Amino acid sequence: MSNEFRQVDLMIGDVRRRRWTTERKLQIIEESYAAGETVSSAARRHGVAPNLLYRWRRLLSEGGAVAVDSDEPVIGNSEVKKLEDRVRELERILGRKT
Repeated sequence: MSNEFRQVDLMIGDVRRRRWTTERKLQIIEESYAAGETVSSAARRHGVAPNLLYRWRRLLSEGGAVAVDSDEPVIGNSEVKKLEDRVRELERILGRKT
């Protein structure tokens, strides 16, 4: 048996999330679309995880700058219309039963 010990360093500290302004997000997204640019290199240059940059790009394409600002998934207008129609139909059916 060996008397070797391995040192394990635990990094415990105050890790804070950064808050990106909408303008900054849009600037980073725009740079990621530049000719010859990759998402990974743009993300690395700005200290953003590539998957987060992909998420911002998707939000922008689905819902515009408002979606990027809210950082929440966007429901398309067609989906909203379909759900509103369904609610009206269920309310009509419920009205018949009372």
